[in-house]
Amino acid sequence: MDYRDVLKYKEYFKGGLDRQKAKRLAILAVIPVLILILGYTAVYRYTTIRRGAALKAEDVKRFKALEQEYLVKKAAVDSISRKALADPGISTVSLLENIGSRIGVKNKITSINPVGETERLGYTEREFEIKIDGIDLNQLVNLLYQTENNTSLLVVREFSMKSRFENPDLLDISLKLSHITKQG
Repeated sequence: MDYRDVLKYKEYFKGGLDRQKAKRLAILAVIPVLILILGYTAVYRYTTIRRGAALKAEDVKRFKALEQEYLVKKAAVDSISRKALADPGISTVSLLENIGSRIGVKNKITSINPVGETERLGYTEREFEIKIDGIDLNQLVNLLYQTENNTSLLVVREFSMKSRFENPDLLDISLKLSHITKQG
């Protein structure tokens, strides 16, 4: 802006402000203020939306982690439920004898005694106390593995073992097992 422009404005206002000139000046003064207000409002809304989107993205990440944890636990529960549904008519004693014969301790089972039966929430739990004399550690590990990974739902509730005096490599064990089945 040089001195000629200033002289133009001076001549423009030389005659004083009439109504039309005042309106033009007011409009010229209000327009930049409105532009600034609208600009700040738009920037404020944009930053608020970005903050909200970042928070939602964090929520989605947390929900994904929870979803994965849920799916893992649901798979475990479904596996247990399938085991409880597996042939509820099978005799627990024959099931235990079958496990004993698979690992070679059927003749070492001294007793299989029923302890009790309870029914809760649509499931039947039959408890048995099993005593096995003179098994080695490998057979014990196989017994526990076969019990846990059986097609039926067997749960070891109590376990005790003693080594024999005459041969410390052989063990006498006592188990309390529960056979859980879904009520029909």
